[in-house]
Amino acid sequence: MEPPIEFEKVSFDEAKKALETKVADDKVKGYHGERAPERGDPLLESTKRWLNELPAPVRPTETARDFPRIANKLAELWKRPSRCDEYFQTLLLDKRGGRKGFPPAVGLELGTLSDYYAKQHPYKHSIWDDVRK
Repeated sequence: MEPPIEFEKVSFDEAKKALETKVADDKVKGYHGERAPERGDPLLESTKRWLNELPAPVRPTETARDFPRIANKLAELWKRPSRCDEYFQTLLLDKRGGRKGFPPAVGLELGTLSDYYAKQHPYKHSIWDDVRK
């Protein structure tokens, strides 16, 4: 017969924090709290062409390498301003709370690309914008 397992008494909050930290560490795999790269989707040929058309200072090469699904989606939405703006918002703003975020280089690339995009496609106010409020 094996000896009983010994447990340390901790508060619920301490246990919850330890569990969340453990889960986050498993997901992150070396990024110290940021979102881990996803390697599942390949970078599409159309996305490669889109990347080459962008000016070098705004080209999201790290994003394309580490998050090809996001680069593919940006390339797909690039010529659809309202949809692309919406997608940038979902990438750059945490509306759900508690998200870990991207690695710093990817976050910087996405912010730079978003700024460039906003200059290329300035927001045009519509009367219907006020109706939604």
